[in-house]
Amino acid sequence: MQDITKALVFAAGLGTRLSPLTDTLPKALIPLGSKPILEHILLKIKHIGISDVVVNVHHFADNIIEFLDSKHNFGLNIMISDERDCLLETGGGLVHARPLLHPASEILIHNADVYSNIDLSKLIEYQRNNNVLATLAVQNRKSKRMFSVNNSGYVSGWKNFDTNEEIGEQSSVYKSFTGIHVVSSKIFDMLPSSGVFSITPEYLKICKSFDISTFDADYSFWFDIGTPEKLEEARIFYSKNEAM
Repeated sequence: MQDITKALVFAAGLGTRLSPLTDTLPKALIPLGSKPILEHILLKIKHIGISDVVVNVHHFADNIIEFLDSKHNFGLNIMISDERDCLLETGGGLVHARPLLHPASEILIHNADVYSNIDLSKLIEYQRNNNVLATLAVQNRKSKRMFSVNNSGYVSGWKNFDTNEEIGEQSSVYKSFTGIHVVSSKIFDMLPSSGVFSITPEYLKICKSFDISTFDADYSFWFDIGTPEKLEEARIFYSKNEAM
């Protein structure tokens, strides 16, 4: 079977931590420099040669659809996965978008509140070369919740460092997830067929029997624009490094 890659951008989130900005605007359309964060992401995906992109929508869905129409979808084949009736979270959102993602052999997934220069081409290549169910771009950055990674570079568990809650096998190495990952289409056979659920608990179940790899993104910059403070950090960085 020919390798076909499609992309899924999670743009449905409420962005409550960014209120009052998100009281009138979806988080994906918050400006970073002269362009909304969604535009940065879509242009990056286009740059690596992916033309089929699914964008899921919920909060101010019409705003996102109208924005994409006004930009002629940036020359991409953009399909809308409509979650206006119910916000399905990351796992449920992936499953809901499945018909639009067919017949992709692998799917690049990118959160719409992430700005980075992580090499998406190398991430996809890493996934293909390892022939695993999923590959998560990770960093050595400290965060409240981190994946435990074994000596082979595979996900073995998870830990909440605020509560000390642990799931799965723990190791001496913990990595922070970037919200950017690649999954094989085979993963659909291991996920619930519908419903509201996060992808992280599913990864932790799957990794007991199947390899979920990690991709080292330590040499890349990365910003989560999910709070006003983090958004301001990203804007300051962007203003100094627009060419990136």
